[in-house]
Amino acid sequence: MNTAKKFKTALGETRLLMLGAQIVFGFQFNGIFQSAFDTVPQRSRLFDAAAILLMSLTIGLLIAPSACHRLAHRGQVDARLFRETAAFAGLALLPFSICLAIDIYIVMARVQGEAAAYGISAFFWVTALVLWYVLEFLARDRKVLNAQTGQICERIALSARIEQMLTEARVVLPGAQALLGFQLIAMLTQAFDRLPRLSQLVHAGALACVAFTVIMLIAPAAFHRIAFGGADSERFYRIGSFFVTVALFPLALGLALDTYVATAKLTAAQSAAIGASVAVLLLLLLLWYAYPLLLRRRVET
Repeated sequence: MNTAKKFKTALGETRLLMLGAQIVFGFQFNGIFQSAFDTVPQRSRLFDAAAILLMSLTIGLLIAPSACHRLAHRGQVDARLFRETAAFAGLALLPFSICLAIDIYIVMARVQGEAAAYGISAFFWVTALVLWYVLEFLARDRKVLNAQTGQICERIALSARIEQMLTEARVVLPGAQALLGFQLIAMLTQAFDRLPRLSQLVHAGALACVAFTVIMLIAPAAFHRIAFGGADSERFYRIGSFFVTVALFPLALGLALDTYVATAKLTAAQSAAIGASVAVLLLLLLLWYAYPLLLRRRVET
């Protein structure tokens, strides 16, 4: 299998992880608006706030390879890009596993008690680490891995670049749509009515940002069908790449704004909420724009 095909497979695997990550993020955010959440101990609330930050990191790491592909490598594929994609996905699984353990702890603590919840969540965390890291390192094929390091850059045809660009849009789109659904549901809860007016407005702004993301990610497919009749062209590739690249900014802003809403509700500390929100925004912008642009300078030299 050549590097381009392996990169396409890696995008498909990232798409699966991305959908799961944003659904879990949606649960973490939407859960705080459920009536039963008012009975959750303060420790669980702080854990949930930490899980939201970790899941934002997970989402940032999963989308980073697509940003590097378009901004740093300009749609071309080489062995270095494939290794970057694998590395980002591998890193993303660690905060994902911690979030999964935290979420299991929060719900189990309500029905089994804190001691049992710690044990159950620890069991699932260790299981995830074994299945996602330990077994993979033990099963590594060194001959195959060594052969990959010598692969050179392959010139990717226009049709393949367009397919990859549309796949990258599909990596983000399902999760963004799921997140938008959770945001809409949250606004119809009684807990949302009890939020401070500022938090309500911030959440409305976050919803608008994610809605813009969904609209822009769907736009390339509409252009392909209506403006270009399904045909491949360099102009369509540039248009589609523009929408996919720009769509990440309102997504980053939406995640950061909802981080403020969630953290403010969980900690009742506005300063902590502002700090968490700014940290998430800067982290996502670093992974999706700053790092790829810096990497492009290295690729071009």
